Amino acid sequence: MRCVQRLLPIVPLPRGWHDQSLKKGMTTHGHASREAHESAKHTARASGDILVVGGYGVVGRLVAANLASQFPDRVVVAGRNVRRAQEFAESLAHGVRARRFDVNDAAQLADVLAGVGTVMVCVA
Repeated sequence: MRCVQRLLPIVPLPRGWHDQSLKKGMTTHGHASREAHESAKHTARASGDILVVGGYGVVGRLVAANLASQFPDRVVVAGRNVRRAQEFAESLAHGVRARRFDVNDAAQLADVLAGVGTVMVCVA
């Protein structure tokens, strides 16, 4: 959840994290302060692709759509059905790419993570 909070300040933190969050640049409402958000965007821009696992599902679509405009040419939508991932990636534009990835197939993990700096897991 912390990764989502740093990249998408619209996602509230879970209860109990507010005390720690205030020390790390979060507001009292559980959202990233503008300074923390800009710092996170700068850090994420310099650290590889953003892989959204389950990126064409209900939650993954929201996450990928929010990230796509903030991090052009960095978002990779991944899931078991590469055709669905490709169709959604093309609909987003901003250089979003698609990749086939099945979380149950450990053999492909190294290939899928090559060049990835952040992984957003959006599978149920």
